[in-house]
Amino acid sequence: MAPLLATARLIRISCSQAVGALALVLELTLALAWLLVAGELLGLLGGLRFGWLVAVLWTAAGLVRAVCMPQRPAVRERTQGRANADARFGIYVAIAVIWLVLAQWALSTANALGGGMASFDVLWYHMPFSAVFAQTGSVTAIKFTQADPFVAYYPANSELFHTFGLIAFGNDFLSPLLNLGWMALELLGAWCVGRRWKVEPFTLASGALLLALPVLGTTQPGEAFNDVVGLAALTVALALILAPERGSLALLAAALALGIAVGTKYTFLVPAVALVIGVTATSAPRDRRPTAALLVSGLVLTGGWWYLRAAIHTGNPFGLRQALGALHLPGPTSPLANASQQTVFSELRHFSLWGTRFAPGLAHAFGPLWPLLLLGCLLAVLAALARPSEPMLRAVAIATALAGISYLFLPTGATGIQQNTTLFGVNLRYLAPALALALALAPIVVAVRAPRLLRPLGAAFVAVALLAQFERGMWRAQPSRHAAFLIAIATVFALAIWARPRLRRARPSTLGFGALLLVIIVIGAGYAAQRHYFRQRYLVGRGSETGVGVIYRWAQGIAHTRIALYGTVEQYPLYGATDSNVVDYLGQAAADGGYKPISSCARWQAVLRSGRYRYLVLTPAPTAAIPLAWSRQDPSLKPILHPAADDWVFEIRPGPAQRTVISACMPRA
Repeated sequence: MAPLLATARLIRISCSQAVGALALVLELTLALAWLLVAGELLGLLGGLRFGWLVAVLWTAAGLVRAVCMPQRPAVRERTQGRANADARFGIYVAIAVIWLVLAQWALSTANALGGGMASFDVLWYHMPFSAVFAQTGSVTAIKFTQADPFVAYYPANSELFHTFGLIAFGNDFLSPLLNLGWMALELLGAWCVGRRWKVEPFTLASGALLLALPVLGTTQPGEAFNDVVGLAALTVALALILAPERGSLALLAAALALGIAVGTKYTFLVPAVALVIGVTATSAPRDRRPTAALLVSGLVLTGGWWYLRAAIHTGNPFGLRQALGALHLPGPTSPLANASQQTVFSELRHFSLWGTRFAPGLAHAFGPLWPLLLLGCLLAVLAALARPSEPMLRAVAIATALAGISYLFLPTGATGIQQNTTLFGVNLRYLAPALALALALAPIVVAVRAPRLLRPLGAAFVAVALLAQFERGMWRAQPSRHAAFLIAIATVFALAIWARPRLRRARPSTLGFGALLLVIIVIGAGYAAQRHYFRQRYLVGRGSETGVGVIYRWAQGIAHTRIALYGTVEQYPLYGATDSNVVDYLGQAAADGGYKPISSCARWQAVLRSGRYRYLVLTPAPTAAIPLAWSRQDPSLKPILHPAADDWVFEIRPGPAQRTVISACMPRA
């Protein structure tokens, strides 16, 4: 990180007037964007290796140092007598909500460090994508994690950030911790959003409230889910757009942040594009063309690669074949995607679902005060739209409205809702971009139109966040551990408040010793946590399972091995403790960049031989019956693990391929 931060700091000092927290936001955005672009460039050349990445980053730092000689020292931001009653109350509100967020996120992260990341999507494609990038050093190939192209063409900025940890440490220890960093960036950006209107504590509380909601608090911490990555980037972009001293560098950084969000998840496309158009439209007429060029360039630079990759493979930037009204985009067909097309809008016509599915799902995702939350967000958008004297706020409100409306039409938004699945509640994550913008707007429009309501608004933030903690999914049947983390975080806050005036009076030598001691403690704790993680990773928590859990434990003991898989899509544990195993989900190529189940025994055997696999893992499959008969008749396949009726691990022994295929595929008498 040293060359990244040094490069970003030099550029910021030379080209921007930003100070204080906003300067830090600007530097972090530039650093993350440059890391992402450098990784993509090396990945295009097949050279995404730690040594090459470090060399590129240090070389860039040297070049920037030679070109951008700082002309002035950094200036600290000064508070201009803003310690009024509302500001103090806002600080208390922010502390209360952040306390809840940190306790919940720390608990979930500790759980992941105790046994490994376990969320379905993480094991299905998030971490397999990262592992493949690290193994191959390339970002050009398409990785199919099932016999269906449903997720193969998703944008993968978030996965690439996990790859950096894999190539740096040779394992995934950083991955359960990474979302804590994105959480911190989102909170820092939320603070800066309110800077122009001097409501930083309240916008910080709004950002913390978003992360405290069950739909994010139960999915993001300790896992490789990418919603918080996009939310952090979107919030940072909003802070830079609304900055009082906004200049060209801040605009470029905002565009780079929006690109990070767009290259992370499709759900950020609409708000990102709407903000780009809004900023351009509210610029002075003579500045609109250069502003548009700057914003579009930054957006494409950090967010465009994955869409270009999909277009190269399928002729469609979104990968899968789609019909958008009269516009028909080419690409492969996905039976799974076609079966998951139910949108919220298409299901709203079923009034019987409103009380039995929609309302419980909203309560599960946002807590019992979800009507108050959504109503408050709606009122904030309407109030901002009614302020013609604040064109930028109106532009943000329009982007928020468009993001909320687009959610209603997103595929998979209401998948299985009539069958009473939980996917509607879980996929309310897709509404998070609109909520992030609306919650950030709320304190601003209150400060502009009715400052006396700031305190009631802060109280409402605390109430929504606090009651949301009683949603059963937030506690994960661990109320005592949850309470312990709440007490621990409260103790840390109390110690920080107690130590703050004393640190101001402390001698430099004392501060230096304290800082050194803190570094030693952090390093020691990290070492202990890493040892514990790799002693337990995918080895505990599944002890009662007799099927796939046993196979996961077996995979932790092998490395640098090629594994063929058919059945479960939760495949990431098969990559082993060092993410060095190559895991291929068996299938056959289809037209236009597709992937489908193997349809014949001869083809099955041919794929097994051509892949040079050492092991074959078979479990119950979501697409077609597992080809167990094809495998058990093959004399070159030796069963070595059979923990359950439909769970098998075969060792593939070398032998004459053609004779094996013939004997294995002949029907028995």
